[in-house]
Amino acid sequence: MSLPTRKGAAAIDREVSDRPAEPVTLSSSELLQAAVAHRSYLEGRPNGKLFAYKGLALAGRNLSRLQLPRAVLVGADLSSADMAAIILDQADLFGANLSGADLNGACLRRADLRGANLMGAKLRDATFRGADLRPGQLVFWLGGEKRVRDKPTSLVNADLANADFEGADLSQVTLTGANLRGANFRAAALFGANLSGADLSGADFTDARMKGAILDNAEAAGTVFRHADLREAQLRNVATASADFTGCNLMGAVTRPLKQPLPARFEAMLREHVRWITSNGAAGRRLTLEGEALDGLCFEACDLRGAVLKGCSLTKASFRQCELKLADLSGSRLRGADFDGASLLGANLAESDLSDARFTRANLSAIELVDAQGRITGRRWPADLRRATLTGADFRGADLREARLQDTDLSDCNTAGANLTGCALPDATPTLALDKPGRTG
Repeated sequence: MSLPTRKGAAAIDREVSDRPAEPVTLSSSELLQAAVAHRSYLEGRPNGKLFAYKGLALAGRNLSRLQLPRAVLVGADLSSADMAAIILDQADLFGANLSGADLNGACLRRADLRGANLMGAKLRDATFRGADLRPGQLVFWLGGEKRVRDKPTSLVNADLANADFEGADLSQVTLTGANLRGANFRAAALFGANLSGADLSGADFTDARMKGAILDNAEAAGTVFRHADLREAQLRNVATASADFTGCNLMGAVTRPLKQPLPARFEAMLREHVRWITSNGAAGRRLTLEGEALDGLCFEACDLRGAVLKGCSLTKASFRQCELKLADLSGSRLRGADFDGASLLGANLAESDLSDARFTRANLSAIELVDAQGRITGRRWPADLRRATLTGADFRGADLREARLQDTDLSDCNTAGANLTGCALPDATPTLALDKPGRTG
């Protein structure tokens, strides 16, 4: 397939407008007349006219089965419109609002959908071969000053079952929670795309370019990743054993080790925790364990955001590359535990025994709190290590900004290269080892 030449995968190379355009509306008869004139234009017949409207307002309207290839619908409001089986091949839908629209069976081959909003849209059996869904760029005026804002393409919670994205460019697209069962992504570009919590069952990503993609908590039963480029991708809680990774490049990817599975009981609890995360608490069950013996267990590359592991014995447990944002491990025995590369933003480790624990490259900085709508509140929640024992712990390269370390035993810690900006340190800080090699195993 021959695709148009583009800039880099994350390139943003177009503006919508310099000034806000007045919305344009069309009556049903005007819409039909415009579609007929567009067909004449495409066929080179007299009285033909390109279907081109900037800021067209057709929210909730019936556009099903219209044939509008190469139409120009920049910034159009097509939210909740009935567009089933519509033909929009090579159409310009830059920055369009298609949220909640019914596009089942639609054809959008090689369409420009940069910066489009397809959140919650119905796209079953739709065709997007060679389409461009990268981020767009909006230009607007504020107080007489020109501003530029990047606008990502959103397919959050969209229904894309059996859709065809072969050769499409979905770099940096947000597909969280989307239904991608049986979809075709062969040779598609998904650089840095976010597919966390999406259902990828039976989808085909053969030869897809997915460097840096996020697939945490995705369902991958029967998914094909043959010869895909998944370098530096994140696959926390993904059951890789049920997918086909033949010839796949997983260099630097975050994946769970197949040779160290958790006991069946914990795997079941982890599945429920995944449901709890992906549903924002509406389904599943938070992983909650108190006072249990879990020594030596491997939680590597698990997503344990918000999990509760209070007062547990986790000596030499592995939490490498784990997501532990706002997790509660307070009062636990974590001697020799491995948190290399883990994310512990806002985590509670108060009164825990972390002697000889490894936190190399870990992130224990404060987290920005958001409200129920996901809006930033302006409040920051620091990681809590008060009254913890950190004797001999290895914090090389760790991020400890704003961490609470009052009454903490920091004897013989290795903090070479660690960021301690804004930390609440003990009044009398014990000697820190700033340059010794530290533990490597």
